[in-house]
Amino acid sequence: SLLPQTADALKESLRAIPDIEKVELNHRRDPEVSIVVAPEKLLQYHVSLPSMLSIFQGTLESSPSGNISSEETILSLTQKEDPLTLENIRLVPLPIGNATLSLETVATVSEQPKPGTAPAFQAGKDGTVTEAIFFSLYQSASADTQVTIEAVRATLDNFQKNSSIPLTYAVYFDGAQEISKSFDRLEHDFLITIGLVFIVLLLFFGWRQSFISALSIPFTFLITFLVMGMVGISINFISLFSLLLALGILVDNSIVVISALSSYYRSGKFTPFEAALLVFRDFKGVIFTTTI
Repeated sequence: SLLPQTADALKESLRAIPDIEKVELNHRRDPEVSIVVAPEKLLQYHVSLPSMLSIFQGTLESSPSGNISSEETILSLTQKEDPLTLENIRLVPLPIGNATLSLETVATVSEQPKPGTAPAFQAGKDGTVTEAIFFSLYQSASADTQVTIEAVRATLDNFQKNSSIPLTYAVYFDGAQEISKSFDRLEHDFLITIGLVFIVLLLFFGWRQSFISALSIPFTFLITFLVMGMVGISINFISLFSLLLALGILVDNSIVVISALSSYYRSGKFTPFEAALLVFRDFKGVIFTTTI
């Protein structure tokens, strides 16, 4: 089968992508030569299985072809056979007793998938089933997942066009797609949260409080993304989930601070600056603790 050789070539192409750190092949069933010696043949020619193995290995080894000598050096030459095909292995001569027999006389030689590897298949829309090999690609920690996925797809498309055998591929897990879904969910919740907070504070406190609170949420997220970029934290599943959790806490903090500021300021006893200092005094411990 040409599939293993094609998989090797594709693996090298994928490893050449700068952001790819490791490529693994799964469910690859490399063929190997199976030699099953008939017990009755061993009895017929009065030879044991270890002896048969020793004879076969000795036949496959390189044979000496003479020496080249000079005044100071003697070089030994050996003649190495070309890589054996399945048919050549069947015809390997074995000196057994007073006779020379081919391997296929005493054994069955066949090509079989390597044992212990589970097969993988791909089902087409028309119901056809074809043999498949799974690739697992791992990118470097600093790589952009979306850029890496695009480079992988471009490499697969190019390899598919130039392949000598019919080749199709399917992506069973796309990290960039999952991150994009999570980011869309964050953006969706982000906009809904700002709208709800603005409406609720507008009903109970006024438009200025609503406007300030609505601005505090995107401003805080902007600072968060700047810090993430400075310290090298990428946008991934964990960071997006953390931002979703932080969004709820941020809304709670904003409402508490705006409510307390309004209460102090509307009492008429404090200036805006003094009201802010009083809120900081009263809620710094609580807000810090809940946020952490």
